[in-house]
Amino acid sequence: MTLNKPDASFLAAIANPICQLAILPKEAVEGRPINKAGPHRTGPFKFVEWIPDRWVRLARFADYKPREKQRRVDSAGRVAPMRRDPLCPGARAGARVAGLQTGEYEFVDFLPSASIPQLTGDRSLRIVRLGPQNYPTVYFNHTGKFKSLKLRQAVQARPHMDEIMQVANDGDGRVDPGLYFKEQVWYATTGGNLYNQKNLAKAGQLLKEAGYKGEPVVFVTNTSYDYMYKAAQVIQEQLKKIGMNVKLEVYDWPGRWRSART
Repeated sequence: MTLNKPDASFLAAIANPICQLAILPKEAVEGRPINKAGPHRTGPFKFVEWIPDRWVRLARFADYKPREKQRRVDSAGRVAPMRRDPLCPGARAGARVAGLQTGEYEFVDFLPSASIPQLTGDRSLRIVRLGPQNYPTVYFNHTGKFKSLKLRQAVQARPHMDEIMQVANDGDGRVDPGLYFKEQVWYATTGGNLYNQKNLAKAGQLLKEAGYKGEPVVFVTNTSYDYMYKAAQVIQEQLKKIGMNVKLEVYDWPGRWRSART
């Protein structure tokens, strides 16, 4: 692949499983939009059923042949280790925790932090902490009001990251300026002096210099990921304290991407 300009995030982006740069059968995609191609997998499981907001059910793929020389956790070298066909719950956190405790689910991830002490005390369960996992991020729409550098700097100067973390994830996390985690080779703290400033006076002054006069600012978020919604609520209140007229618009996850604007 040849890019028309340097892009430091390109390799990370195409390697990210969320992006799914995947090989699909020609007959699955030819002549129709990719989002209509249906689910396809190349691993030890095959798709059986998807009931929105309830689960995705998979089954062992009898014809799957693992590669003996490649046995990484994220590769096709893995075999199907589960005793039952996988049932991937899409229910809310409380329902996932209950399903784990009753034995309906053999494995659950993205457990709410508040449930960990209770689950850790259950000898029938094994709790493994895999972190860090993610971090909430605010994206600006540079074609709207936030063409103004001063306005973006005002928003950057205000947030109190400790408050955001406390509410978004019950304080289970850490405040860190890096765009990558400390556990990753790309970690750097460049620009860290502008992170977690919690400076109301500076933010207010930058708003004046930007010529902001209380125009509505739409902040798009979602409830599909609870920590994102909670973080947005805290940021909204923090920005109100410097005089910004912030309105939250809550969408489902696909709608959030279609509706991102200021």
